[in-house]
Amino acid sequence: MVTAERQGRLPREREDHFMRLPGAQVVSTRALLMVRENIRAAIEARAMICIYGQAGRATRSR
Repeated sequence: MVTAERQGRLPREREDHFMRLPGAQVVSTRALLMVRENIRAAIEARAMICIYGQAGRATRSR
């Protein structure tokens, strides 16, 4: 059986954590949900978006 080669540079799902911690999971915080919504809106608008900041930190626009 021939196995297809992986393409791209993304890690496999089981290895997809920046510190490769076993059992690490994403926690659905308010900041994460806000970013997810902003990404969705940018995709729908066919726009660009810049997301920056430290992991686990959120800033609010006022």
